[in-house]
Amino acid sequence: MDYGTFTAQTVGEAVDLVNLLIDGEATESDVRGVLHLYDLHDAPLDLGAFAQLAADIRSVFGADGTSRTVQLNRLLAAFEPSPFLAEHDGQAPHFHFAPDDGADARRVGASLTMALAHVVVEHGGDRLGTCAAPGCERVFADQTRNGNQRFCSRTCATRVHVAQHRARN
Repeated sequence: MDYGTFTAQTVGEAVDLVNLLIDGEATESDVRGVLHLYDLHDAPLDLGAFAQLAADIRSVFGADGTSRTVQLNRLLAAFEPSPFLAEHDGQAPHFHFAPDDGADARRVGASLTMALAHVVVEHGGDRLGTCAAPGCERVFADQTRNGNQRFCSRTCATRVHVAQHRARN
């Protein structure tokens, strides 16, 4: 499943941001590393604002059906994306959803929310999920051909499958 370059990169950043901040302690350097597509100015980042953004976005992954739509609409209303075409750094024209001089968490939130909304509209909301491994709170964006991803990583999948195998024997 190919989401397209912008959507795949941006949804990947949403997943990485949520999974980074789900455990709580992350540094400005960690957040800047995850959000490498954004020119997060050298000024200090508001880690609290990014933690809130991660929690808000996680609600989209944890919801289903109409609840997911409600959550996305709430985020779209909060971030008020205003699409425009941009060309920079030798890239082809592409969409931006908030001015580059906007507050960093708000600007990032507008882009991440638009990418998640695109996945839901084009590929279905069931492509966004939370890991099925007991005790794992991580999220994922399913890009498999048949749309059957249940785990955030091979590590979680292996751990669950080994436990199931041992339980049968």
